[in-house]
Order: sequence, then structure tokens, then C-alpha cells
Amino acid sequence: MAILIDKRIQKFVEGYLHGENDEIISIYLKDINETFWFDSKLAAQNFLNKQAVERVGNSELRKNSFCYKNPEGEIHRYLITVNKKGQIVFYLEEVIDEEEIEFWEKEKVYIAEAIGKVTS
Repeated sequence: MAILIDKRIQKFVEGYLHGENDEIISIYLKDINETFWFDSKLAAQNFLNKQAVERVGNSELRKNSFCYKNPEGEIHRYLITVNKKGQIVFYLEEVIDEEEIEFWEKEKVYIAEAIGKVTS
């Protein structure tokens, strides 16, 4: 399975495969200077799909945020402001506690996980 990047956000994304069997994938978002790590192509693809929705997708589908679970198990929520070109011009990163995690899971908010399954 190849990883596809929406051409409208491609200028903000760099991706790399790591390891002998390409088992680790990193995605670097240039506009916020952050790297996100994934253990499967599916998880990386879902993350990129979420980026496309939040940056250039239908405004009714946007939540103006995305979540990411780091390798230590902490869930970070990024509250974002995007310009007309799809660039994140402002963001606020916060670590979500357990009560907030339950709330967001009930709301079925996408959380990209660095290690393990991806929920949507």
C-alpha cells in the first residue's frame, strides 16, 4: 500500500520510511515544525487524510483540531487555525487528560496513534 498525500497539502508535508522493512513512518509538518511517528502505513494515511480535511476540506467537516497519541501514550490535541491556502498559521498544543479522552472518544474524534490501532 502506497501512502498518498493530497496535492493541496503536499507542500506542508514531508514523510520518511525508517527501518529495514519500512516499519516506522515519520511525517513532518513543515508549517508547525512537528514530526509525528506511526507504525503502519494505514495509521500514517489516516493522519494525512485528517490533515487534508482540516486544511482544505469542506468547512462543515472541519473540527479545527486534530489529535495524536505519542509513543509514550500521551494524547496531544492540536487546536489549529488555517489560512485559505491550507497552511496552519496558529496552533495550540495541549495534553488531554483521561476525562477529556473519554469525551473525545464518545464524540468519535480521530486520534492518530503512534503505536497501536487508529480510531476514527
